[in-house]
Amino acid sequence: MKIKSLGANRTELQVGENTILFSYSTPVACRGPAGNYRTAERHSVTTSKHIGQWGARDFETRPQDWFTALTEGGAK
Repeated sequence: MKIKSLGANRTELQVGENTILFSYSTPVACRGPAGNYRTAERHSVTTSKHIGQWGARDFETRPQDWFTALTEGGAK
């Protein structure tokens, strides 16, 4: 596991082969061998900006629960 700060309120977490973007304390996007995903849930303007800056604006969407499970080790 590796944590990297990307700036104010933006963090990347490397878990195995997946890289997860957190905006504040919420996982909102993921890059990995199975594909690239972003949350389908609408968040704040700032979180939307973080997703765009990470290059995830055109990623396939997944429900927010999927990201929660991913960070807790339940999603693949």
